Amino acid sequence: MDAKEYYMLLECMEKTTISKESARSFFLSNNLEKYGDEKLLKRWLDHNCKREDLISKATFFKLERGEFWSAVALFVLGFLSGVAILYYDGSRPVNLIWYLLVGVALPFLGALVSLFVMLKRPSSEKLHANIAFVLAQSIQKRYPSFSKILSNSDPSMWSSLLIYYAQKLSVFFVLGVFIALVVTVMGKDVAFTWSTTLHVSSETFYGFVKKLSYPWSHLFEDATVTRELVQKSRYFRLGGEIAKELTSNAAILGEWWKFLAMSTLFYAILPRVFTLLLSAVLLKRSLKKALKGTPRISALLDDMREPFVHVDTSHSADLDSLSAGLPQECNIFAPKSLYKKIVGYSIDESTLHLVADIKNIKTKSFESMGAHFLSDIFTADTLLILKGWEAPTLELVEKIAKTAKDIGSLDILILGLKRDGHKPRVQDLNIYCNSFKDLPRVRIVV
Repeated sequence: MDAKEYYMLLECMEKTTISKESARSFFLSNNLEKYGDEKLLKRWLDHNCKREDLISKATFFKLERGEFWSAVALFVLGFLSGVAILYYDGSRPVNLIWYLLVGVALPFLGALVSLFVMLKRPSSEKLHANIAFVLAQSIQKRYPSFSKILSNSDPSMWSSLLIYYAQKLSVFFVLGVFIALVVTVMGKDVAFTWSTTLHVSSETFYGFVKKLSYPWSHLFEDATVTRELVQKSRYFRLGGEIAKELTSNAAILGEWWKFLAMSTLFYAILPRVFTLLLSAVLLKRSLKKALKGTPRISALLDDMREPFVHVDTSHSADLDSLSAGLPQECNIFAPKSLYKKIVGYSIDESTLHLVADIKNIKTKSFESMGAHFLSDIFTADTLLILKGWEAPTLELVEKIAKTAKDIGSLDILILGLKRDGHKPRVQDLNIYCNSFKDLPRVRIVV
C-alpha cells in the first residue's frame, strides 16, 4: 500500500457502511488470515470501492502530473545551468570553481540538510506538522472535494510526502547538471582552468582536489588530478589576454572533465539518490504509523481480525432459555465444535463463515446450495444451516430425511435474523421441531 491508496482507503471508508459482521465476514470468506495489514486493507478497498470513482485517485493523478512537469522543469534548469557555467567560445577558459560550487557543493549541502531534517524528525514534529498544515491548506483550496478526506488523515503523512517529492525533484536537477557536463565535453574541446581572487596557492588547491577525489582514486585513477595539471591550469587574466602559458598547455586543460564528472557523481548524484531512498523508507514508515494511528482504519482491522466473543456459559444459558419455551418433546442441542463440512441452504458462503465464527465451529469446507437442495454434496459429519424465519416445505423435509438416512445422521442449525445476532426465535424452532420430530437421524442445533 502506498500513500495514494491510504487516502483512497479513507475515502472508501467514508462511503461504505462498515459493521463488525460485514468486516469479519469479508475476512473469513476470502481466507485472509495470513495477510498483513497493508495487503488486507488493499483487498478490502478493492472489494468495496471502484478506484476509478474515487476523488482521491483523480486528485493524486493531478498532483503526480504536476510532479512530473516539475521534474522536467528542474532537469531543464539543471541542464541550462550546467551549459551556462561550462560555456566556452575560445576567448576565455572555463573556471571549474564555478562548476564545483553550483554542480557539486550546493547539491551536496542540500543533501546534508535533507539528511539532517529526516534523521532529526522525532525532535522536530512541530515543524513537520506546520509544513503538513500549510501543504494541506493549499491542496484543500485547489481541490476542495478532497478536504474531508484530508481532515480524517494523519497529518504527518503530508510532511513525509513533501520530503519524498523534494528529494525526487532534486535528483532531476543534479542529473541535468551532469548531463550538461557530458554533452559539453563531447561537443566541444573545453579548456578548464581554475581562478580565484583569494590567496590560494597551487599546492593548497591541489591538496583540496586530491581530498575530493579520494573516494574514487583507487578505482578510477584517470579521474584524479595531478599536481602538474593544477599548476599549469591556473588562470590569471590581466590586460584582457590569456597568458601564453595556458595557450601552450591547452592540450591538457581538458583533462579536468573526468574529475568534474566523478565529483558530480559522488558528491551530488549519489547523496541525492541516498536521501531519496531514505525518504522513501521514512514515507513507508509514516504510512504504517498512519494506518495504526488512524482510528477508523485500526478499528476496521480489529473488526476483521478479532473473532466474535465465545462464552460457553452464555451459550448454555441461551440454549436453556430456548428449550424452556419449547414443548417437552422438542429437543435442541448445542452444535459440535468440529464438522467436516458446513452447507447452507439459500445462504451465501460469507454468512456461513460468519455463523461458524460466531458459534465457534471449525470446519475445512463451506458450501452454499443456493435455492436448490443438492443431496449429493452431503457427507458424513455435515452441518446444514437453514433460515429460521422461513418455514420448511414438505419437499425440503423429505429431501433432508433421505439425506440423513444416506449419510447416517445430520445436524441442522437453525439461523436467526441478523438483528437478533443470528439467534433463532422460539416460534421458529417450534415449527422446525414439528417438521422433523419423526426423523430420528436429524438433530436440531442452535
